[in-house]
Amino acid sequence: MLVSKPLRTLYNQVIEKLCAFGKPEEAEKLLGKVLRTTSNLVVNTCHVLIESYLNKRLPLSANRVTSRMFSRNLIPDLKLCQKETNVGWKVA
Repeated sequence: MLVSKPLRTLYNQVIEKLCAFGKPEEAEKLLGKVLRTTSNLVVNTCHVLIESYLNKRLPLSANRVTSRMFSRNLIPDLKLCQKETNVGWKVA
């Protein structure tokens, strides 16, 4: 458990930085690895990835991350879900 927590924190930081640099695809690949190797993930990290996809006007990718959150019993932020829905309607 002592090894897993710092490693999870490091993954979260890398995912957030990749999103900050406009690389949500790479961040999602890393998120997939994190979800396979650890059972807990900080919800905020998923929110950063979703927000990054929405900023790039990729609502389907943001929806995919949201679905992964639900499958892990992580609850997305309601305001973020509303933004995802609004962007989806504008793009379609």
